[in-house]
Amino acid sequence: MNTMKASYVVGKRQLEMREVAIPTPKDNEVLIRVRHAGVCGSDLHFYEELKCSVWTIEEPIVLGHECGGEIVSCGKDVAGFKQGDIVAVEPGYTCGKCEFCLTGRYNLCPEVRFMTVPETGNVPATDGAYAEYICWPAERVFKMPKGFDTIDAFLMEPLAVGFYAAVKAKAEFGQTVVVLGAGTIGLTTLLALKERGVKDIFVVDMVAKRLQLAKKLGASRVVQARDENIVDVVMEATDGKGADVVLETAGTKITTMQTLDLVKSGGRIVFVGMTPNSENIPLDTAKILAKEAELTGILRYRHCYPLAIKALENGCPIREIITHEYPFDKLQDALEIALSDKENTIKVMVEL
Repeated sequence: MNTMKASYVVGKRQLEMREVAIPTPKDNEVLIRVRHAGVCGSDLHFYEELKCSVWTIEEPIVLGHECGGEIVSCGKDVAGFKQGDIVAVEPGYTCGKCEFCLTGRYNLCPEVRFMTVPETGNVPATDGAYAEYICWPAERVFKMPKGFDTIDAFLMEPLAVGFYAAVKAKAEFGQTVVVLGAGTIGLTTLLALKERGVKDIFVVDMVAKRLQLAKKLGASRVVQARDENIVDVVMEATDGKGADVVLETAGTKITTMQTLDLVKSGGRIVFVGMTPNSENIPLDTAKILAKEAELTGILRYRHCYPLAIKALENGCPIREIITHEYPFDKLQDALEIALSDKENTIKVMVEL
């Protein structure tokens, strides 16, 4: 059998399952049989509007960038993998030659090829993981430890985002940290903070089920934004000083603006969530100056898959974020439930 099924987005909220050739790995690549994939917010943006951030889909493309699978074969230059290995896939690979790659900041490479991203400038479109097989450079593929499967493997991508947020925040034991948003990335950020030894973590959201899960995963306090003012709560808990670190993962105007009221003088704010119309969100520069607050953002991750895998080995309960499961032939249902039922969905998983 030389063909496989792959799902292409061909219009707004329109998918087309196609029978296409199984790809052949290049010398530096491995061929992977995808077994599990996740639905991410960026997949939903592309599916619903054909747009996400600065990218617009103009030609059919395969979505999905959270995936785990099994090695089928290896290119001639690949070492360290064998048929049947369970692997997690870091869904971006870079030029390896620019200033960012050469200084270890490869996630900022202007020529990065990232799954599901349409053609941008001189960088061609890159199909994603809603396909039965993919080829990918071996240097961005990670073997899972013994005892873990492809469900654990696909979850390494969102957990890597959480770790990169926690690393950029320089969060550590003894600090008070606020996480705004308890969706997938808010919860993986919480898990990463716990792995780094942070104990005093406030998690804020408007969805009760997400807050219940945040509490289960180790938040020291959860705040229902409909009922409580998070600024008042944090100020009372910190004797009016504010939080050492604030991580904005919700991607809303309100939470983005709240960060400056929540952070203490000399504290750090990390913007993780993708905010729409960000150019229209005002930030009070007087507060930034008066507090000498440090503001930074993250773009995906770098060097974080090993951290995520180590956390899994240490017992990180990442599977708790999965709320829904669908077979590949029901992919459209998986995307629709993630769009329509935000009260009950966190991570939707697709089995291929």
